[in-house]
Amino acid sequence: MQRLALTLVVAAVAVGFPGGAAAGWSLLGSGGGKAKAKTLNAGNVPTLTNGTGHNVSVSWAASTYANGGSPQGYLIKRYTSAGVFAANACGGTVITTLSCTDSASKGTWKYTVTPATGNWRGAESALSAAISA
Repeated sequence: MQRLALTLVVAAVAVGFPGGAAAGWSLLGSGGGKAKAKTLNAGNVPTLTNGTGHNVSVSWAASTYANGGSPQGYLIKRYTSAGVFAANACGGTVITTLSCTDSASKGTWKYTVTPATGNWRGAESALSAAISA
């Protein structure tokens, strides 16, 4: 009887929202509900080395989820020596490796690493030591 009543309610809601979305739930069990969420740890501070010309080689240790596993990739940002954001580095896209070469303009730079999975971002790392390009 309850199932029939629930089916009628869901059908009535579906008719009331033509072209829209509706949902229904069936009570098949008892007890408390639980959900699990992963926590993505912050990025690790990168290490910098001078490359040829104004290139800076940026490398970092892999980030992890609190319960294990790694993110899909990383976003790298370049900052001035004073810590002011200058540009997205290493192409400005999610990088799936643990290093990249940034074509920086002449100056003194610091870098950060942000773990990324899909549209989800972990916390940005602390600023690296400064390097002159």
